[in-house]
Amino acid sequence: MKLYTAHRAPYPRRVLMFIHEKAIEGIECIPVDLMAHEHRSAEFRSMNPFSRIPVLKLDDGSAVSEARAICSYLEAIHPEPNLMGRTGRERAFIEMQDHRMDAYWMGPIIA
Repeated sequence: MKLYTAHRAPYPRRVLMFIHEKAIEGIECIPVDLMAHEHRSAEFRSMNPFSRIPVLKLDDGSAVSEARAICSYLEAIHPEPNLMGRTGRERAFIEMQDHRMDAYWMGPIIA
C-alpha cells in the first residue's frame, strides 16, 4: 500500500498517527507537493477527483481517500489495538472527538 501525504497537512498527519499507534508496517509514504500543485495532476486526480490528501492506494490499484475512511479501512484489516471503539458508546465518543478536531482545524464555528 502507498499513502499519499503532504508535509504539515493535518489530515495526512492524522492517518500517520493512526498508523504509528497501530504499529502498522509496510505502507510506503509518497509525498505530494501541494505548492507545486501535484495534487491537481491527472495522475493524482485519477485516485481522488477532489484533489485532496491523504489517499491510500491499495495493492489492487484501488484508492481510499478521506482520513476517516482510511483509518476505518486500516482498523478493519488491523483490528488490534482497537482505536475506533468496540461498543456503540465508545464509537460514538470517538466519532464526536473526531468531529471536534475537524472543527478545531476549520476554525471557530459561528452560529
